[in-house]
Amino acid sequence: MLKKCIAAGPQDALPRFYFGITQSALGDLNQEVAIPVFKEFSRSKEFPLRAAATYNLAAAYVETYDPELFREGIRLLDDLLKELREKGVPLGQSERVRGLRERFAGDRRIRVEQLYYQSEETRDYFHIHLHVWKPRWDYRIEQIETAAYHALQKLAARRGRIKKHERFLGRQRAEIWAWHWNNVGSVYEVLAALAKRTGNRRAAMSQAELAEDAFRRARDEDPSFGSSLPNLGRMKFEILGDVDGAIEIFEKVAAGVEDTTYADFCLGQLYSVKREPMLALEHFLKAPDLIRPEKITPDWVGARLFIAKELKRWHQRDAALSLFTELANEFPADEELRHEVEDLRSPGT
Repeated sequence: MLKKCIAAGPQDALPRFYFGITQSALGDLNQEVAIPVFKEFSRSKEFPLRAAATYNLAAAYVETYDPELFREGIRLLDDLLKELREKGVPLGQSERVRGLRERFAGDRRIRVEQLYYQSEETRDYFHIHLHVWKPRWDYRIEQIETAAYHALQKLAARRGRIKKHERFLGRQRAEIWAWHWNNVGSVYEVLAALAKRTGNRRAAMSQAELAEDAFRRARDEDPSFGSSLPNLGRMKFEILGDVDGAIEIFEKVAAGVEDTTYADFCLGQLYSVKREPMLALEHFLKAPDLIRPEKITPDWVGARLFIAKELKRWHQRDAALSLFTELANEFPADEELRHEVEDLRSPGT
């Protein structure tokens, strides 16, 4: 329908803008259609259209999982938040004061609470992904832990402001809260990973419970929000080693319309752990964008080798040892596999 509208009136801005939104929502990793549309409208001289397009451009970057575009998204949202504060109605201004200013001062500024909190939560998502979530298994624990607690403090402070301004959020209220609790869950998931890395199982389980609660709150706030359920499934797999619980979640995600590629990629890993090669490869082959030569090859040997290395990185020693041992028995001349088995069997590994 939108394509027909665009063909009938190519100069009409709204059909092209909403076409960009629908293409972005489809979750294409490259966002090849949506990004150029939003970039065009982000240069508009009309503040409301420019602001909406800028936010949607940053939101399209979320779907790419590209660190450079995430950094660009932070810059865009920093500028947008500044412009919203300068050109929009002051956050939380009462309806009575607003009415008086419109009537007697000719103040025609628009309310910006919805877009403002959407932008803040999306900007925090970028920061959390780059500086907290992405390095959770690789970098110095103290550095990540400091960034994680700083993020929680920011989110807690904003939680009070969102609650105070809820009546101004309209239809976006549920989505904003879902973004918020999803961000909270991601930080607690990282704290669980850090505790696991130090061997503090009790702390890891405690933080994982907080993460699960936050992800479920995000889902309860907005059942259509696409990220919270796969994030919960990932946490059950990486942190808790709950393979069956993760499969149950990702099967639900794969049956939907959002994040199905990621769900299939995770199901491929999970069925590799369960030694079900046909199911594992079936799901891997449904996620071609995530199967890259440096990560995994779409065959049973490549699948098991990839997930064995991931399990080792996630400190799931017994599961990793089982897969590496199986591969080493199949390929006795492979010294790398033999060293992996010896390493995992060594005390203190």
